[in-house]
Amino acid sequence: MLSADLGWSMQTVGRAAFIAPDSTLEASYYTSMVNSNLEVLEGIKWVGASSYMSPPEPNRRANCHETTGCAA
Repeated sequence: MLSADLGWSMQTVGRAAFIAPDSTLEASYYTSMVNSNLEVLEGIKWVGASSYMSPPEPNRRANCHETTGCAA
């Protein structure tokens, strides 16, 4: 599912985060971008390894809503 284009862009941003001097705005920006992109990929793959993502509950359907209930 991970395309080469996405892989190359993740690698580029990761290298920028690594190369940027510590305690600079650039380092903070690129590190934040890498972490955000990794969280999105975890969500796409339902890895659930980070504290920000959790897998869906097994008994819930995708079209359920708290107040209106589940559509048939």
